[in-house]
Amino acid sequence: MKQDYPYLMSRLSVLMLIGFIPFACAKLDNTVDPQDAQVAGDADTDSDGDSDADSDSDSDTDSDADSDTDTDSDSDTDTDTDSDTDADADTDADTDTDADTDADTDADSDTDTDADTDADTDTDADSDSDSDTDTDTDTDMDADTDTDSDSDTDSDTDADPCLVALAGFGTVGDPIGFEGTPCDQGDWFFTGDWQVGEDSLPAPYAGSCELGTIIGGSYTLDLMGEAFAPTVDLSSCAGETVYLRWYMWYEIEYPFDDLYLDIHSAGAWNMAVDEWTGAQKSWNLYSFSVSSYLTSDFRARFRFKSDVSNVKRGVYIDNIYLERE
Repeated sequence: MKQDYPYLMSRLSVLMLIGFIPFACAKLDNTVDPQDAQVAGDADTDSDGDSDADSDSDSDTDSDADSDTDTDSDSDTDTDTDSDTDADADTDADTDTDADTDADTDADSDTDTDADTDADTDTDADSDSDSDTDTDTDTDMDADTDTDSDSDTDSDTDADPCLVALAGFGTVGDPIGFEGTPCDQGDWFFTGDWQVGEDSLPAPYAGSCELGTIIGGSYTLDLMGEAFAPTVDLSSCAGETVYLRWYMWYEIEYPFDDLYLDIHSAGAWNMAVDEWTGAQKSWNLYSFSVSSYLTSDFRARFRFKSDVSNVKRGVYIDNIYLERE
């Protein structure tokens, strides 16, 4: 056993040496040059075993996510009522998605993984939803209802031939009054005692002139006299209601002397369509409907007849005209 001792000791020394070498190596590794010990987390595994893995992992993840959602929603509803419905629906959806992913992988073997993931996801979602729904509802209700009611009623006569015809005889606004200096009979035609002039018994209804059987005296015995109005074309008034009107003062021997109204129409005289006798010694308005006589040769006349005895003052007429109702 003793002789084995040295052998065992030498084996033990070898074993201890073997166990010490790795320890010593590890120790030597730890005594690194201070310049290299920049423990900046760089793990510099350089190609000579320095492992320069400058894992600068700058992971700059700039995740800008600018999400500019510029929803301009202009809704320009220009309601100009032109029913043009311009519906511009401009939806400018500019979605600028800049996705700048600057992956600056600085492969400087320095593995400067400057992963500058500048995820500038500048999603400039300029969703300029310029919903310029320019619903230019231009419904230009230009219902150009140009109701040019140019009813050009020029004295109400230009557009109405019947009124023009009536005016040719005399109207309520411009009656036949025989006015003038001297008194003017115009287109009237007389036989017998009829005449126009100025009298005091009776004085004229209006103005200074009047029509009478005798001006300034009594009518003549046993006489027929007539006062003819001018002929007028009233055919344009056919179907209308038209009246002959006048003011009258009279004193006639009753029942022997008479005043008659005759109307000429369609080529013939309609005799004594109306008549008067006796006395009405004040001015009154009288009317007679001539609606049945509206022809192109309409004419009126006053006819006075006296007998052989007894006379009176007579008949006086003023302001004669035709009127439509």
